[in-house]
Amino acid sequence: MLKDRVRTEAYRDALLENADSIKGKAVLDVGCGTGILSLFAMDAGARVVYAVDASKMADYTKRIVKANNADHVVKVIKGKIEDIELPEKVDVIVSEWMGYFLLYETMLDSVLIARDRWLKPGGKMFPTKAKLMLGAFTWPEYYRENLGYWTSVYGKDFTALLPLASRTHLERPVIDVITPQQEVTDCAVIRDIDLLTAQKHEFKSWSSDFRVEAIINAPIHGLCAHFEVEFPAPRELDQTLPETKVVDKRKRKQSGRKRGLVLSTAPDGEETHWAQTLFFFDLPLRVLQDDVVEGRIDVATNSFNPRLLDIVLEWNKTGAPGGPPNSACKKKKFIFD
Repeated sequence: MLKDRVRTEAYRDALLENADSIKGKAVLDVGCGTGILSLFAMDAGARVVYAVDASKMADYTKRIVKANNADHVVKVIKGKIEDIELPEKVDVIVSEWMGYFLLYETMLDSVLIARDRWLKPGGKMFPTKAKLMLGAFTWPEYYRENLGYWTSVYGKDFTALLPLASRTHLERPVIDVITPQQEVTDCAVIRDIDLLTAQKHEFKSWSSDFRVEAIINAPIHGLCAHFEVEFPAPRELDQTLPETKVVDKRKRKQSGRKRGLVLSTAPDGEETHWAQTLFFFDLPLRVLQDDVVEGRIDVATNSFNPRLLDIVLEWNKTGAPGGPPNSACKKKKFIFD
């Protein structure tokens, strides 16, 4: 995680930009890991930082904190956020809780518990908002390399292995990176989270309709999910800045109101360890520019392991007269394990 420069610098910059709101305040770092975010909070002027982690890493974090002469501010607490006790309520909660697909193996539940137990009224969350987006992509080489390969292996027919290859490469989400040139459609927001008001039960099972429009002529090989998180806006930001488009994950978004720094995992920015989450179709879907792909996504926590996800996607295509025929509705289940 420390080697993910984009992620680490986004948190650092967001905390330092908000130094006016952090100076002299109490901060809680949920799932602190190595303690890097706690050290950044100290740099921003925090009076005290409670760095909480349930893993054995907490023992090493204490050494890291001491080695950086920070133990007078950063207090490492080993334990689950659900069980630990703090000596006071806090003004700020910071956590790098996001997982693949934003919500896979996430620590979001723990962050919301920490908020309800320890955040003062009017306190700040870093990040404060999160959005999950879905769009379509093309990747013919993936099909050729992982499925087409079996049609001729050293001149021999291995197509009997195609069902196994399909299960291996198409039935589970793939964590990989696509380029902006592989994006076939625009993106739709399928989940919009306000960390100050979200409730745990909202993420046990949820659904969202989506509608995206083709921007090029291309075969669609699947749907790509990426996310962005937004940090609190510094006090000095002008509240009436005009709307601008974010083309880089480090840039700031404005939409007629104060916006903080945005960390994005979109294909058009620098790569992060989250990459993108790809849901491959069994067969490509041919579209022309301006064709519409719409559908629905159903997401539920796995009944055996609540950190895992069961995902069902439905989709169909409608196009202009004279183009490729409209597609029948397709449905596919993905197991995120």
